[in-house]
Amino acid sequence: LPLLDEVDEEAARIGAANVIVNTEGRLRGYNTDAPGFLAALDGLWDGDLQDATVLLLGAGGAARAVAAALARRGVKELLIWNRTTSTAGHLATEVTAWGIERCSVVDRMDAELGSIVDVVVHATSAGWGEGVKEAPLDVDIFRSGTFVMDLQYGASPVVKAASARGMEAVDGLEMLVRQAALAFELWTGLPAPEHTMRSAAAAAYR
Repeated sequence: LPLLDEVDEEAARIGAANVIVNTEGRLRGYNTDAPGFLAALDGLWDGDLQDATVLLLGAGGAARAVAAALARRGVKELLIWNRTTSTAGHLATEVTAWGIERCSVVDRMDAELGSIVDVVVHATSAGWGEGVKEAPLDVDIFRSGTFVMDLQYGASPVVKAASARGMEAVDGLEMLVRQAALAFELWTGLPAPEHTMRSAAAAAYR
C-alpha cells in the first residue's frame, strides 16, 4: 500500500490491495476479495444478510475482506472465532467502527451457538492440504439449513462434512472466479467472460 499513489476506500479499510491499475503512471490499488465474496454469496445463497447471523472463522486477511463485505451489506449480526482470541477481538473492534452494530467474539462453538447461525464462513488455513481429512469444526452443532462457505478451493474437509450432513456447502472457487472477474474489468474496462473463467478455474483445479 505505501508504494501506491491512490488506494480504493475498501482496500484501505481491509489493509491490503490485490489489484493495481496503472493509469498514465499513477498506481491505484483495489481489493476485489470483498466484492468477490459478496458476488459469490449472492449467487449461491438465497438469504438476506440484513436478517442473518454470520459466524466468521478466522481473523486474517481473507477474514478481514469478508468482514468488510458484510459491513457494507449491513449484516444483522457477526460472530468471530479465531484460534487467537485477541486477534479476533481486534477485528471485532474494527468491524464495529465499520458499522456492524452487533459483533462479538466467540471462544467456543456448541449447539447453543449453532442454533442461531445462518451462515458459516470458514476463512482459516485449517484443513488445508490433501493429507488433511478432518474438518476443523464440528458441523453437527449447526442447523441443517445453515449455509456453509469455505474460502478454500475444492472439496475441503469442511465442505465434505457439511455436505454429508445434508447442509448446503460450497468451496471458495466461485469467490475466486468472481474476484478475478472484477480484476479483469478493472484492468481492461471490458465485461469479464465469467463463464469461460469459471470453466477454466474448475478445469485447472481438477
